Amino acid sequence: MTVDPSRSHRLENDPRNPCIGCGPNNPRGLRLEFRGDGKRIATDLIADETLEGWPERLHSGVLYLAMLDAANWTVYGLHDRVGLPVQTSALTLQRWVPTGTRLRLVGVEHSRTADLTIQVEAHDEKGPVARLDRSYVLTNRAEFETASRVQDAARGPSRGRARLGIGAAPGPDLQDSPKASSASFTS
Repeated sequence: MTVDPSRSHRLENDPRNPCIGCGPNNPRGLRLEFRGDGKRIATDLIADETLEGWPERLHSGVLYLAMLDAANWTVYGLHDRVGLPVQTSALTLQRWVPTGTRLRLVGVEHSRTADLTIQVEAHDEKGPVARLDRSYVLTNRAEFETASRVQDAARGPSRGRARLGIGAAPGPDLQDSPKASSASFTS
């Protein structure tokens, strides 16, 4: 499963996007860049040694994060809209990924019933490494923002969303909480 280079185009990302997966200026992020050909969306992930879990192995959580981002960008790249994720499969890891390996992550539309299901596969030069499926409901902007506000209200104040001016109104900072002032946090 590859993106046709003759039909490939880069998907534009807002430079202010703080996403840990695809935020182009996030100094601690993966900075994934996506390309599409109208049928598939792809990105490359280099299993850098700073991303390892077990010695000399890519942390599977980092791979999962990158594949979730690839699924989200697949919805956007194929449908020109944001999907609301409703179900995500476990990561099906077929083998360890050594650090230094370049992975190609490719997302495709797997099924379209009431929900849209995206399948993402990760490959290296030896073949398949991992797979996951993620289902979405395609909403319009008003429905998406309403669902986001409902989720934010259920979780409590979301500083990140408020900072970006998305969805919920800003809530109090953690430092304003009586519990936070008596707690000690270390990194």
